[in-house]
Amino acid sequence: MRLFIYVVLAFTLLTASAQQLPLETYTPANGLVDARVIKMFQDSKGRIYFLTREGFSIFDGQRFSNFGDRGNNRTEIINGVTEYKDGTVRLYSFDGNIYEVSGNKVTIDSSQHKLLTEANITIDISPEEKIIVTNYLLLREKNKKIEQIKIPFAYNKTPRIDNIFWVNPYLVFFCNTPGNGSALYLYNYRSQLLVDSLTLEDANISAVDKKGNIYFLTKKWMQLDQESLSKGKLKQAPADFANQLPASFSNAILSFDNNNDLWFSSNELGYCKLNRQDKTTEYFTVAAGVLSGAGFVFQDAEKNYWFTSLTNGVQKMQQSPLTKINSFKNIATGYFNSINADEKGNVFIASSTGFFLNDDKIPGGNGASAYKSFYYQGQYWQFTNYKTLKSSKGVQFKLADYVKDYTQYDLSPFFTSIDKEVRLIISGNVLFIIDKDLRLVTYRLPYFCDNVVVDDNNNYWCFSRSNTIIKLEWKDGELHEVYKRFIAGLNPRFSVLWNSNTILTGTRFEGIKIFRWQKNELICTGTISKKNGLSNNFIYSLLKKNEQQLLVGTGTGLDLLTITGKDTIAENLSLRNNIFPPFINLINTKDSSTICLTGSGNLYHLQKETKFSSGYIPTAFFRSIVANGQQINIDENAFSYNKNNFLFSISAPSFLDNKNMKFHFVLTGDGTAWEQHTNNADYTINNLQPGSYTLTTTIQYPGRFYPDKQLFYSFTIKNPFWKQWWFILLWIITAIAVIYLLLNNYYKKQLAKKLVGVEKQQAVERERSRIAADMHDDLGSGLTKITYLSQMAINKEDSKADLLAIKKTSTELVENMSEIIWAMKEENNSLEDLLYYIKVYAVEYCAANHLNCIIQFPEKLPAGNITGQNRRNIYLAAKETLHNVVKHAHAEIVTITVSFDKGWVLSIKDDGGGIAINAIRPDQLFGGNGLKNIKNRIKAVNGRVEIINNQGTEVQFHIPF
Repeated sequence: MRLFIYVVLAFTLLTASAQQLPLETYTPANGLVDARVIKMFQDSKGRIYFLTREGFSIFDGQRFSNFGDRGNNRTEIINGVTEYKDGTVRLYSFDGNIYEVSGNKVTIDSSQHKLLTEANITIDISPEEKIIVTNYLLLREKNKKIEQIKIPFAYNKTPRIDNIFWVNPYLVFFCNTPGNGSALYLYNYRSQLLVDSLTLEDANISAVDKKGNIYFLTKKWMQLDQESLSKGKLKQAPADFANQLPASFSNAILSFDNNNDLWFSSNELGYCKLNRQDKTTEYFTVAAGVLSGAGFVFQDAEKNYWFTSLTNGVQKMQQSPLTKINSFKNIATGYFNSINADEKGNVFIASSTGFFLNDDKIPGGNGASAYKSFYYQGQYWQFTNYKTLKSSKGVQFKLADYVKDYTQYDLSPFFTSIDKEVRLIISGNVLFIIDKDLRLVTYRLPYFCDNVVVDDNNNYWCFSRSNTIIKLEWKDGELHEVYKRFIAGLNPRFSVLWNSNTILTGTRFEGIKIFRWQKNELICTGTISKKNGLSNNFIYSLLKKNEQQLLVGTGTGLDLLTITGKDTIAENLSLRNNIFPPFINLINTKDSSTICLTGSGNLYHLQKETKFSSGYIPTAFFRSIVANGQQINIDENAFSYNKNNFLFSISAPSFLDNKNMKFHFVLTGDGTAWEQHTNNADYTINNLQPGSYTLTTTIQYPGRFYPDKQLFYSFTIKNPFWKQWWFILLWIITAIAVIYLLLNNYYKKQLAKKLVGVEKQQAVERERSRIAADMHDDLGSGLTKITYLSQMAINKEDSKADLLAIKKTSTELVENMSEIIWAMKEENNSLEDLLYYIKVYAVEYCAANHLNCIIQFPEKLPAGNITGQNRRNIYLAAKETLHNVVKHAHAEIVTITVSFDKGWVLSIKDDGGGIAINAIRPDQLFGGNGLKNIKNRIKAVNGRVEIINNQGTEVQFHIPF
């Protein structure tokens, strides 16, 4: 008997392992706080809590929020969780802290730290009364106030409670007590009396189902007798599932789902589900994708299953209407080749191991040619070779007798269908029609046709792969062509009649084309493609489910289209199962469900209803609103003008294909609207102008499992203070004052300009006076001297010396005149002109006095303006310095350089005997008329003179810009 159980189990597990389960894995890599999940809990808003050894996570289907992290210290183990009537969720850590989740905020309470240390279990007595179990204390929390429950044991210290259950009015708990070992206790919570106990042998696993049945494992699975328990007595009996539980799961962890079905987990094998209704056993194995190290099973409100692993994270197996068929009545089927429906709606399935009608195997049949088989008129048919079509009841057609120039390439049937006159249609290069009297009619098509569409008038539409569309009419037992059209680039694959004048055609590259028969012409009026949500634009098969729904087999899966006058909604049914092969054929069954064949030879059953009746009503709410980087209260709706950058985060807890939920954000205000369609539950808008706004968020559930939900949030951004009435009035007053001041200032400036003009005229007059004085001093004295020398020359016989003196004096007069004219010209008012003038003079003067003159001026000089008087003073100071070199220095080389710092420095250096600076008092340094004149001229331009004895004498003029 045991051997038989193992054989059956092994066969079942192997069969189950052939199907990869629709699992989605959550680990720390994609948001979960820790892979070691201790418990799971779903609150009244639909959010799922994962309690782990490293804090806890809250998952709303869109994002994880993680808590319990203590920075660089160890994180907290979270063991207990409960929810109060007001929606507040409280979580209890092993360190004695309480995490309270209320609205959008999470707070930590450490005030009950001593009592709650090593908290393990929480039990709901009522919405406001809870039981909390620590390793050594039993606590009551009522209205969030905690007190200790003292159980009247025969000894003082409360033993460690291993597990505890609430079966009103009793607490049933397992623990080890001094002298008794492992025992089960019954405590009347209302009367506060310990009413019974039961000694057990090594009870190490226990659980309670939805009806209050308590199960525990000793040497075998046992349960408490319900009748005895109701009378306050503990009595054990064999578990009611003992005969159904496979031996390999006999020592597994036990948990219950919302249907009160039992789940057993095995580290090596995965999970075993015992269905209490139909007494069936299902396996969810590691080979089928379940994580190893299986823990407990959690079922959420939408009836999705969550498989926990002791170390590897959590897996969600969401509900799906699509299930894989591995066998019929425990008969292995092998590779599925083809499917078709007969005139009575029976589904004929051809596999590599034989033929099946519905789920019964048909005797006989050649599995090797199963892909060329179909069922019609109560018998299966096969193309035994390309020449012959034969039925199981002996009807036989020699195809060459019906088709001219028939070859093996003409035998390529892909699809069969039944028309209103119960004729069987076989498509291919040749169209075969078998009527109800088993007569065969053929029609050669221009090229291969995947299927034939029969319209309401029983006309046959053939969309061939050569892009030629032919309409055939049945008349007098023959097919006649009544319409023909070529559409370049159509690349049709499969077509279906949508309504009386509309045909939907699946194509190779462009999804589904919509054709309408209007005024005796076939017109393309639209396209449904990946842009509308199709999983792929390569269409293999189409099946009309009802007046609004169309099943679409694409190159990468199975889609369900809901087509209304306003919208086309696409749902990828196979995506939920992680199935991505092409779906090449779809057949309706008698109960309106669907059988689907994939290109990989697998068969799937699609339930009649693709929506689930879990009774769950999803909620939607604003998870958070962040303004300028700061989270605000949801009730806050008025903001200052500069608090105008927002992030809105939406929570819409649903775990049925939650990755494909759609969020439509519309923000209206200030005469403008902003829209965003996205899978992201966050919406960001920046730099909003002052005004009133309303954000409307529409949540669309995949496949419209649930009606759309809408959230609204209205808020105002206030005008800045400068747009307030009082500020505008103040601004007007200020503007008037400013205009007055400006006008006043304007007239003052005009007056100042006049004064400047007067001063400028006065300056011109002064300059004229100075020039006249210079001309009087320089030219007048020179001319007087020339007159005097001329008179002397007249009176002398030898007047050569006087004539030379006249020449010298006249030359000096010319130089002085040039200097005066140069100083007068404004176009010479630049540093470059000044230095050039000094350079020319220095070179000529030194050459005349047998000195080598070295000029070291920078190539690029800064722009600057130097007035005529300042230019003349600097020039004359340089000239006087050169005269001093010639007279006193006994030098051979004169070096003139220019450098720049805060101003500019003109340096004239000789290599002569130098000047004894140390022997001259500072007040006598400029005592001579020459040096004194130099100092005065440089001082007149706000500069200073520095004399340095440096292997000769260096005179530096420091002149500001």
